[in-house]
Amino acid sequence: AKAIVQRRGWWTSAFIGSANCTNAALLRGVNVEVVAELTGKASKVGGPSDWVSERGMGPLLQPFSPISVKDLLEQRSIEDALERARQFLIRANLTLQCTKADGGYQMKLMGADVLEGLDAEVWAWPLTVPRERQIAVHTTSECDLGIYASQDVTSLTGFRIRIEGGDLSFGLELPLANPPLDREAGVLALILRNRAEFLRYLLLLLGEPEDALLKSGDAGGTGWLGSGRASQDAVPLFEMLLRAFSRDPGKLSQIATAIGQLEKAESASGETLVPEEFMKIWRTFEEARKLDSLR
Repeated sequence: AKAIVQRRGWWTSAFIGSANCTNAALLRGVNVEVVAELTGKASKVGGPSDWVSERGMGPLLQPFSPISVKDLLEQRSIEDALERARQFLIRANLTLQCTKADGGYQMKLMGADVLEGLDAEVWAWPLTVPRERQIAVHTTSECDLGIYASQDVTSLTGFRIRIEGGDLSFGLELPLANPPLDREAGVLALILRNRAEFLRYLLLLLGEPEDALLKSGDAGGTGWLGSGRASQDAVPLFEMLLRAFSRDPGKLSQIATAIGQLEKAESASGETLVPEEFMKIWRTFEEARKLDSLR
């Protein structure tokens, strides 16, 4: 970020943001920049010398050191090479292949042999996992990216390119063959690890404010669905479901779809994801929905 501080008459203005002091940024408006302007009377907020002093923004600022023409040309040459490599990867028609494996799903980058003529180091990884799990891309027709859980399998792929010390990271959405059928259920199972998260998800589907969960005291995972006893502060889930049934039945269809996905995830993982206390309530509404559909 840059800081520009100036005084105009009685007023001091500070412009803080991404814009450089160039015609393109400040006059012609060609660049896309984000800048915040702070303005106040100089007698109250001080002048430019006060702002850049040790009592002002001084400790946050670094003096501008112009780069030499030679260094600038070298830097631009590396940046241009990185951009050419990025465009090459975009046009390389790379694809992803997913196959079931022990412990998860094996992902492979297909068609990486076309990168043989690319004078750069390349790494790749699914964007659902940390960058630290990046895998060096070898110029072979099949490059193994590793084994991942179903919820981590994605077509969104991160790439990192390095050329002569220059580094560029970006993401691409690649065609994904044979994605896991239980991926959506796996994502839900990962998110809904406790009662509070399960309730938040239900409130989201019902279009109810999350305040109901916070007021109930169940945001920390205790209370409703905890001891099996409903207190006066319990989440009024039955009333919310009843309101949706009478006013907007489509919301219950969304919940039915989510419950079906979670039950599939339960079968695959052996974990209990849908609390039995909720299912006792939900079965009542399932029967009511069936009877309503017959009318």
